[in-house]
Amino acid sequence: MFYNFEDIDREVAEIKEWNRTIHLRNIDEMIAKLEHIPKPCEFECKSAFITGTRCDCMRSVFDNEQHLADYQNYLHLLIGLLVIDTMLCGYRHIDKHEEEL
Repeated sequence: MFYNFEDIDREVAEIKEWNRTIHLRNIDEMIAKLEHIPKPCEFECKSAFITGTRCDCMRSVFDNEQHLADYQNYLHLLIGLLVIDTMLCGYRHIDKHEEEL
């Protein structure tokens, strides 16, 4: 895909405007996004080639870049907790697992 400096300048300006939006985070909204994970674009849009994860699609889902970073941190924590929970559930089915440690 071809893009020029005007496209890059426009994307940078849109990201700056996107990051000016500052307000309190809504935890219920963040939990809803964790339950229904927003899908990134198919990398077909011009914006994704220029800005990566800060493309138009993600800017329409998240209020600003900090919200996107918070979402990624929550998602990382949630996946980690699910892995640990799965491991602990597996140990409960093994008899005398405490004695083997």
